[in-house]
Amino acid sequence: MQRTGNTVSRVATAARRRTVFGTRHCCGPHCACRRPVGSMAKRQFSNKRDIVAEMKSGRAIIGDGGFVFELEKRGFVKAGPWTPEATCEFPNAVKQLHFEFARAGADVMQTFTFYATDDKLRNRGNEAAAKYGASNINDAACTLARDVAKQFGGYAAGGICQTPIYLTTQDEQQVKAMLGAQCEVFASRDVDFMIAEYFEHVEEAKWAVEVAQKNPSKQSRGCEYVHWSPRRHARCEH
Repeated sequence: MQRTGNTVSRVATAARRRTVFGTRHCCGPHCACRRPVGSMAKRQFSNKRDIVAEMKSGRAIIGDGGFVFELEKRGFVKAGPWTPEATCEFPNAVKQLHFEFARAGADVMQTFTFYATDDKLRNRGNEAAAKYGASNINDAACTLARDVAKQFGGYAAGGICQTPIYLTTQDEQQVKAMLGAQCEVFASRDVDFMIAEYFEHVEEAKWAVEVAQKNPSKQSRGCEYVHWSPRRHARCEH
């Protein structure tokens, strides 16, 4: 390992050259942008970007990729619980994946908070809630996403998803309280906007949007994106 220094230096230099003069690509058959791969590293944006204005102008806002399965492959998420305590346990691994998505061109750094409600973190023997606490896991996720978003001039988005308590109770007050605890953390950390994703039940998705809108950060416009995943358990359809 004593001889790796020069090799690393050459690789880093090559990477910088690819960023500046990167391979051209095409977004689609009618694409005219021909932007270089890796150009995200060079983009300079104002700290006061407006996602709604950008989308209205026709600019595509590029989201990041999935964290749960990718970090499981890397050994930082436990298969089965699929919970995000890695934000406290392995923060460098989470930040590295944020960095890789940003380098690949993502505008949005979504907090790694999928299944980060207190009920999921202690569900079926999961010890994540007892070891770290839901609030700490969500807060750490905000720090990691915000740091990389700031470095690359992107957005930091808070993320909420379906809860186990919905399946066991279908109680609006309990579900909203569970999601609300997450949203309070996001509001205190001033995320740019909220993402509510992967809901198998329209009713719970609706409650999630209402909670996100009730707990906006100073920067956030509320809930900009909802992903409903209809399955056999879906209670209603629209």
